[in-house]
Amino acid sequence: MTFSMPNGGTQDLWLTGIGGGTGDVTVFGQHVCPYDVDAHFYAFNHFTVIDIAGLTADKTTACENEVVTFTATTTPPGYCWRVVWDAGTGQVGYTSPDCCDKKISWGDCGTKTVKARICCHELSTSITVDCQSVVGPDDLWYFGLDPAGANYSPPNDAVQSAFTFARASTGSFDWTCSNDVCIVNGSACGQALSGVDLPIVIVRTRSGSAFLGAWVRCKWTSTSGSGATADCRRIFTVRKPSRLERSGYQSAPFVYGNARGFESYIHYRIRDQFDAVLPYPVPWNEQFTTAPVSDWPNEDWPWGPQMGWTVNPNDAFDTIRRSEEPPILDLHPDPLFPGQGGGPIDHRQGLWRVGSAVIGQGLPVLCCGNSPILTWQIYQDHGDHLCP
Repeated sequence: MTFSMPNGGTQDLWLTGIGGGTGDVTVFGQHVCPYDVDAHFYAFNHFTVIDIAGLTADKTTACENEVVTFTATTTPPGYCWRVVWDAGTGQVGYTSPDCCDKKISWGDCGTKTVKARICCHELSTSITVDCQSVVGPDDLWYFGLDPAGANYSPPNDAVQSAFTFARASTGSFDWTCSNDVCIVNGSACGQALSGVDLPIVIVRTRSGSAFLGAWVRCKWTSTSGSGATADCRRIFTVRKPSRLERSGYQSAPFVYGNARGFESYIHYRIRDQFDAVLPYPVPWNEQFTTAPVSDWPNEDWPWGPQMGWTVNPNDAFDTIRRSEEPPILDLHPDPLFPGQGGGPIDHRQGLWRVGSAVIGQGLPVLCCGNSPILTWQIYQDHGDHLCP
């Protein structure tokens, strides 16, 4: 082999891919490995040939966010410091010396091609990222309900869902999940359901999660004797109502027959832990935590029962009404129309719970900074919610 060099001379050159072994050669020429930035010339009449066997992956199909190990094989060992890895979107880093493995995971779907450059040789192999291996929702909801409770009745089925292993319908299935959810097994709800012939499980929420912080995992083993296995999981988010954002207020005269008084409306948006308004109607309830406290001497204004009902989370509102209808109901002092003045009559404290219309059930939501506690304050001509 003869190569021209600007200054002439005899140089030793690293050669690759010629079957392995060593030998002697006289080379006249420049660098012939343009991709190998670490190759050098040496003033010896000796070269080493690297036999590159190939690039392999430890699986051909993977789930989203599942780690795949790629291995570049060289003989003799010791040349892994020459490996440059590329996952199709640019360089993904060098391996450590004498380590030909690279661990990569993807969150998006489709066929992925990984390349490895060893000296002058580019190797490649592909895997398929199957985002439908475990099928389930992107979001579930938590409303403070006990997942093992007998009266587990979620709104719009938002707090429980089926998760399905889509690659096979028979075999041995080991299901596990994060602490944000649990897997239903009869009357119980736990973190694992192992060694069962169940390609579908029901999952319920038990707390809110970080964004994409919850998961359901399925390890599958074929029972047909093929030895096939898979280890896949579905990553999702458990959302929960977090706070009330006050969005409006009105007061109006209340007139019904001989009854006279006022009616006040306090409006809110119900937001989750990521500050998004809840996407569909949801039940809530008011829960008083103290008895009424009088602010007006000798007042005798009554309080109605605590209530729960379903609201639009973009405009959830509470109604405060006080009126009298002499002689059937004659109050002291007389209720007034809004704007006619008058001082505070009485007040009591409580909180709002979202997720149930049953008093005391559902998740408490923040409304006064970092506190769920607010004050129902009644005046002679209107009512309002105040922070303590």
